[in-house]
Amino acid sequence: LLNEKYPNDFIGIAVHAQDNFATSSYDALSYSVPGYPYALFSRSFEGDPFYVYSNSGFGAADVVEAINAIPAEAKIGVCSTVSADGASVELGSHTTFSLNDNNGSYSVAYVILEDGISGAQQNYYSGQNMSGQPKELQELASLGSPYRTTFDAIARGIYNCMGIAGSLPMTIANGQTYTHKITVPMPN
Repeated sequence: LLNEKYPNDFIGIAVHAQDNFATSSYDALSYSVPGYPYALFSRSFEGDPFYVYSNSGFGAADVVEAINAIPAEAKIGVCSTVSADGASVELGSHTTFSLNDNNGSYSVAYVILEDGISGAQQNYYSGQNMSGQPKELQELASLGSPYRTTFDAIARGIYNCMGIAGSLPMTIANGQTYTHKITVPMPN
C-alpha cells in the first residue's frame, strides 16, 4: 500500500522468516523482531506495519512522510546485470553524498526482490475485531490463516543487511560519487 501511495519515495521489502519465502541473509536484523507482523523503516522507526507506534496512533504513512522530510545524506543509484546463463547477477551502486564524513560511518547493502509469487502466508490478524480500523486490516481480519495471495517485493537475497565492509571509503567527501559492484549467485 505504501508502494502505491509513495511510488517515488518508498521501497518496501518483505522479509519472510518462517515460510518457503524465507531467506537467512536477513538474520542479523530479524533476531531483534519481537513478533509478526513487524515493520522497520530506515532502521529507525519500528512496530506494527499498520500502526508503527500503535499507542500514539502514528501510522506507517506518517512515518514515511516524516522520513522523507529529512534531508537525504546521499543520493543512490543502483543497477543490476544478470549473467547470460542466469546463474549470477552483478549488483552496482553509485552513491553521491551531501556531507563530509571521516568516521567510516557508511556502507552499501543490496537486496534482490521478486514480484508475483503465489503462495500462502500466516495471517496474524485473522478473526480479530477490526471494526473502525483501516479497510486493509478489516480485509485481513476476514481472511483465514494461512491465506493464499500473490506477493510482491519478496526479499530473495540480501547482501549484507548490515552493510558490505569496504563498500564505501572511510572518508566521504561532499559531492563525490562512489561506485561499488559485486557479483552474487542468483537466488533460487
